[in-house]
Amino acid sequence: MIRVRSVLQTKWGKADEVAAALKEGMNQLAKEMGGRNPHVLTDLSGPFHRVVEEIDVESLAHWEQNRDKLFSHPEFAKIMARVDGLIESGYQEFFTIES
Repeated sequence: MIRVRSVLQTKWGKADEVAAALKEGMNQLAKEMGGRNPHVLTDLSGPFHRVVEEIDVESLAHWEQNRDKLFSHPEFAKIMARVDGLIESGYQEFFTIES
């Protein structure tokens, strides 16, 4: 099992707006794409105004196969339209879940 973590650095004061958009749509998308345990997190320490999205997937191959589906999904396009211009940068991390 792999945990995919997407860390988004939002513009100053926009983390709540980005988190709300992700919470509203990503849980359903995660289920449709075969992901488990989706979470949307906001920072309490470290750099300010970050939003982190986590999801568990079976494998990296599963993630790669479903990523293309995700980016072409109409609901994903709606979410991205809501956060367009609110995110300054981001990156992804992949972890093997050991226990």
